[in-house]
Amino acid sequence: MKVTATILAVLVIAVIALVVYFKSSPPTETALIANFNAHRASYERLKLYLQADDQLDRLASWGIQTTTSPIAVMPPQGGFSRARFDDYLALLNEVHGVSAYRSLGPHSELCVGMWGRWGAGSTEHIGVCWLEDTVPGKQVLSIDNLNEDVDNSAGRRQFFFRKIEGNWYLERDG
Repeated sequence: MKVTATILAVLVIAVIALVVYFKSSPPTETALIANFNAHRASYERLKLYLQADDQLDRLASWGIQTTTSPIAVMPPQGGFSRARFDDYLALLNEVHGVSAYRSLGPHSELCVGMWGRWGAGSTEHIGVCWLEDTVPGKQVLSIDNLNEDVDNSAGRRQFFFRKIEGNWYLERDG
């Protein structure tokens, strides 16, 4: 009886995990671009913040990671003001984003994370990014349905970019 109950509990948990994983489908490119256009001023402010905060690596509701503190901390720890952190969170809320992040260096890739899925040894992310220089990945006509373009046989994540306008791109990895 105990073995049957344990097996049943494991099966229920597995089914719930699968439903949650597969139900978390990414937003469509059309929805992301409409959101970008509706909240353009907030994206521009986030870009300016990320340009100014060159010590910032990643920021989300769980805290920040900086170039000097790769472990996430909650401001004011990490030398980052709580007021600035709250400003970021308010802007992320306006654009329906989940994180803000940047690459290192003078020509940084500045991004707003919009969606992510983790599990079964793989990750996927979608972001709205401002790129100062060349696109660091493959440019595509659409980021929807990229499964046929993703080749992870070498074990490396691949990045795909779809131009929105100017230096703004949708970024998807897989």
